[in-house]
Amino acid sequence: MPVVLGVGMWLIGLPNPILRGVGAALLNYFQFAGPAIGAIMVFVEGLGAFNGLAHAALAPAIYIGLNALEANCITHAMLGNSISLNPVMILQATVSWGWLWGIGGVLLSLPLLAVLKICFDHSRTLDPVGVFMER
Repeated sequence: MPVVLGVGMWLIGLPNPILRGVGAALLNYFQFAGPAIGAIMVFVEGLGAFNGLAHAALAPAIYIGLNALEANCITHAMLGNSISLNPVMILQATVSWGWLWGIGGVLLSLPLLAVLKICFDHSRTLDPVGVFMER
């Protein structure tokens, strides 16, 4: 996604497309806030770089569109076969870590749950817990 996003920003004429790609790669680790922050950043940069509002709005549209495609299709296709998590477990982890750590816990809940699932799957004694966490 970062390379494709950088190419998209370059095609519409936004300055520093490599910086936008690297920024997208770093913001991709934050589940909900990352795409919003990235889209706001490219919109503000687009307002400064382009004359019209429509041309400036093209940058966040590309950002959100590519991020939605990557997050909803590509990542799920790649990780769906290897790491399957029960949606109830995802919701429970999000609520629990959010209650414990606030917004930081909400942002880290899914990566922590995935790491726990992988650790449980690789342990003979905890493998039943890993199976319980599956769909």
